[in-house]
Amino acid sequence: MNKEIEIFITEIKKYNTELSASGYSLYEEKTYNPDHLEHIFYEIKYSNHYKIITFDFYPSTTKLCTSQIVAYVTFNSMSFGISEYLAYLKFQRKLRSRDADPYRFIIDSKNLEKSISQELNQIFELLFGELKKYLTTDEWISIPMHDPRDDY
Repeated sequence: MNKEIEIFITEIKKYNTELSASGYSLYEEKTYNPDHLEHIFYEIKYSNHYKIITFDFYPSTTKLCTSQIVAYVTFNSMSFGISEYLAYLKFQRKLRSRDADPYRFIIDSKNLEKSISQELNQIFELLFGELKKYLTTDEWISIPMHDPRDDY
């Protein structure tokens, strides 16, 4: 298995105790094509609600792209990304896809373990902080996204 994926799995599993204490449990973990660095999919489900937190880790495959963690919350076929949530807090308007770019969880390839740990820590602070009400209750947030088809 790829080193980046191994580090990600090790780092995210450090949160298992905290997740279990809050009523969450691992729902599914799947590595897609680990020998060719495609990505890992990690889902955590809250026990009393049908809300799922999903982490996708995309390791870099070339020097032109960067590794990143994409985290989002799903409930009854609705979802919002953590990066989009942060962008929406700032702009308070319908978002374009590029609005969330500065809020992406990008991994520094020179310092993998520390960078992955920092980005996951940032995500979990949001999840257990200001996003907790969306995870543990029936309350939900809808983030309006611009669809390029609306321009025509």
